[in-house]
Amino acid sequence: MKRPNEIHSERANGRLRVQIDCSEGGRTEQTHRDTCNINTIMQKAVSQGVMPLNERIAKASYGDFTEVGSFQHMQNTVKQAESEFMALPSHIRSFFKNDPGKLIDFLQRPENKKQAILLGLIKPTPTPAPEPVPEPVTQPVTQPES
Repeated sequence: MKRPNEIHSERANGRLRVQIDCSEGGRTEQTHRDTCNINTIMQKAVSQGVMPLNERIAKASYGDFTEVGSFQHMQNTVKQAESEFMALPSHIRSFFKNDPGKLIDFLQRPENKKQAILLGLIKPTPTPAPEPVPEPVTQPVTQPES
């Protein structure tokens, strides 16, 4: 099947030669042409003294995260959570669409406690047995001596 911008011709050995004509312009978006041009980027860097930032980096948030721990510690925590999630039976993982985050969100809501117990995710809290009511101690009635 021939596409509109294809040119078909036959080679000397009899095989079909297919070429694509790109002279009409392509589907590439040209609006970002200047921001991606290395010459334009370097010209800005020379004139401003710094490299232009990527928009994602420019919108980054900064703060004091010392209480959270190190990056490596957090990565290990995430890996451990994923490993524990993968150790769950497949029917429970599929209930949460194989997403450990959905399991965590589910367990953080108090209204899901009964269902979590039914799924076997948490142990039911034992209801304390009622304390026995002590029987009143009766003293034998003695007649005063007269």
